[in-house]
Amino acid sequence: MLTGQRSRQALVLALYICVSLLYVRPLFSHLGTHLAVDAGDPALNAAVLWWNATVVPFTAAWWNQPWFHPVTGVTTFTENLTGLWAIATPIYWLTGSPAVTYNLTFVATWPLSAFAMYLLVRRLTGRTDAGIVAGFAFAFTPYRASAALGHLQALSVFWLPIALLALHAYLQDRRRRWLVAFGVAWLLQSLANGYYLFFGAVLIALWLAYFGSTRSTWRGALAATGAWIVASLPLVPVLLQYQRVHEQYGLHRTAEEAEVFSAHLDSFTQVSDLVRVWSQYLQPGKEMLFPGITALGLVVVAGFLAVSRPRRRNLSGSRDRALLIAAALIASASLAAIAWYLVQGRWSLRVGGALLFTMSDSYRAVLVLTAATAVLLWKSQVTNAIAGRRPFPFYAAATFVMAVLACGPVMRSAGAVVLDPSPYRWLMALPGFGELRVPSRFWMMGVLCLSVAAGLGYAALTRARETLRYALCAIVSVGLLAEGWLKAMPIAAAPAVWTSVDGADSRLPLLELPLGPRWDNAATFRTTAHGRRVFNGVSGYDPPHYPALEAGLRARDPAMLAAIASLGAYEITIERANDPDGAWERYATGAAGARVIARNDQRVLVRIPDGTRIEPVSGAALAIASVRASQGDASVLVDGRDDTYWVDSPQRDSQWLLVDLGGLQEVGGVSLAIRDQSRHFPRALAIDTSVDGAAFTEAWAGTTAPATFLAVLNHPRDAWLRVAFSATAARFVRIRQTGRERVPWVVAALEINAPAR
Repeated sequence: MLTGQRSRQALVLALYICVSLLYVRPLFSHLGTHLAVDAGDPALNAAVLWWNATVVPFTAAWWNQPWFHPVTGVTTFTENLTGLWAIATPIYWLTGSPAVTYNLTFVATWPLSAFAMYLLVRRLTGRTDAGIVAGFAFAFTPYRASAALGHLQALSVFWLPIALLALHAYLQDRRRRWLVAFGVAWLLQSLANGYYLFFGAVLIALWLAYFGSTRSTWRGALAATGAWIVASLPLVPVLLQYQRVHEQYGLHRTAEEAEVFSAHLDSFTQVSDLVRVWSQYLQPGKEMLFPGITALGLVVVAGFLAVSRPRRRNLSGSRDRALLIAAALIASASLAAIAWYLVQGRWSLRVGGALLFTMSDSYRAVLVLTAATAVLLWKSQVTNAIAGRRPFPFYAAATFVMAVLACGPVMRSAGAVVLDPSPYRWLMALPGFGELRVPSRFWMMGVLCLSVAAGLGYAALTRARETLRYALCAIVSVGLLAEGWLKAMPIAAAPAVWTSVDGADSRLPLLELPLGPRWDNAATFRTTAHGRRVFNGVSGYDPPHYPALEAGLRARDPAMLAAIASLGAYEITIERANDPDGAWERYATGAAGARVIARNDQRVLVRIPDGTRIEPVSGAALAIASVRASQGDASVLVDGRDDTYWVDSPQRDSQWLLVDLGGLQEVGGVSLAIRDQSRHFPRALAIDTSVDGAAFTEAWAGTTAPATFLAVLNHPRDAWLRVAFSATAARFVRIRQTGRERVPWVVAALEINAPAR
């Protein structure tokens, strides 16, 4: 029997592999030259997989990926993907190709996710056909093809169904091997995707609360909780390292960022235009969480039939059934009306021009829904199912909970606020949740629960002979596949790479020009070939010095190349495809002491020698009587607090700060505190002095990116932009922002300095 079960499992896995190969078919003609989806995040993830395969994970060297030189701890800036080590690393060792490694790991997420879900539902139902349906529902949902397709870590969710399977199995037979399987699966899932560490923890906590809260299961739930804690212990040093580095560089997320990347209720009706069928009827959007209707239909129909069955059969059973059917219909209609109102706003129902119904708010529908639900819980078998801790009510309800949490700290529909605060804000009070930028990824937990519920619903709806069941399984599976099928798997050429250039010094760090979001993925990917430290980088977080570095280089400021040289000698490489008019080459070769090392049809390599150390020196801070500004209250600049800022947005050449020293003083510099606002430094400044507040003389003018770059690099948490000029007697000092940028000008504090002695 065991051999037959394993043979059946092998056939199911083979089925998922074959379908997955068809799903991604254009990719296999370009495995080594292209990347699945695009050359953005996939290029970064390919580089991360390469790093994991060539440096022992969690060693001191591993924490320092070779990007964003000269900062350290770069591995903590994004997902480390070590939960995929067992899959990706052997591929790299065999092929030596980061592109092939990424593409095959990417492809593997489909059959592995499907098969993991199959095993879970097969365990819960004892039926192969139900497991097959659930596997297709999970792996080929339109959501994966819409919102998750370009993010390998978001697709890598196959360990979590295994963890849930092990929990179910342990409560059933109490064999300790299931606790081991749960712990290993939980650990690997957490290392594959940090989001799922936190979001999966919510799902598992709900699971333990539901299934482990009876007299017969609470001891098993305690044992599972203990195993969960033990399995999480290896994550502690990893999380502490992330926390230490993030604190070092002041890396953090804000509630505003979480709101930007939260789902709206209308996101559940949005789908990517890559999806073959549904893109004809639904619109794309920012989050695109549409899960398809086949899986949802299985859950709704199975749920409807479940609540339509009386709790017990007696003489009034027929009346109870009629009451339940009526209550179920009313509850369904009320729920549909509420959902439509939340997505579309006010709506009306007209027949033949006659107004039958208008819904301008949801209060009445909520009352009707509450009453109908009370009847269903009172009379139907749902109460027995919940009391018996049946899986279907849990996974169906958990789908709804995960959808609510995916809406982030403020629930919105089409931009309008529906609920503030939303339940996700409660989670943000827990450690770690406040650092997650994309709450909408909670929906992957929702799709997981929906797929389990769909498999359970299918099993409840199909109790025919085995032959007929497999025919129904095929029909439902085709429907699920059709909903998530792509028009074609998008691919993009992998960035061109090079291993060495004659005359290059691999010991020197490398700056690839141009630098910025458009080019940094390629520069990061190229490190997999040449293996050098690079100033470029792309990640979930940018180090705080990076905005100034990017701004100075984008402006082709010669002082920026000198500022970099003050850190030590380095080399610049320029891909000719990115420099059609030669402007970047002229910029690089114009640096002090620049020497062309190599030049060919593909690239040019320039070496910049070690430069003069730049140590900004300022005198003592002078007492300030008052501060005025072009806009807003500038008194916060001298209030002595670390949590107040002066802000004027956007940056333009009419912004100013005027400082009154209260009397004539000898002035030699100005200092502006940047703190955690490195993205909002002033792009250019002019400093004027005056003895009477009427006639001003310009004491200094220039760009600020090079000085900001060095200030933030040396003191990422407490950086000061310091400008020094010739000593002059003045009572008034005016600081003018003369640059233009879309971002605000933010100042945390300011000083007027005496001349340096």
